[in-house]
Amino acid sequence: MFKENFITPKKIKIIIVCFVLFSITIIICALVDNFSRMGKVAVEVKYAPLEASVFIDNQDYVTNNAINYLELGHHHVMVVMNGFKTLEEDVEITKDTKY
Repeated sequence: MFKENFITPKKIKIIIVCFVLFSITIIICALVDNFSRMGKVAVEVKYAPLEASVFIDNQDYVTNNAINYLELGHHHVMVVMNGFKTLEEDVEITKDTKY
């Protein structure tokens, strides 16, 4: 009878190397994410309707219903939506700030 060995030592080595590389990638991504948040405060932004745009310091990177990380200090916040008055406010972000 024909007998195949589907799990060879070579295949096991390949699987282990792939798992190790995947694990290292996940760890590096987590470290980069954590380092990018150092010195910043988590600010949760919630706004409606979703068609509105929120700018912080003239940058349109604010995500609705999500945690956004801002550096400590002074920031200019602007909310814009067609057909509505633009809302602008200067805010001071500290480690204890709650908005």
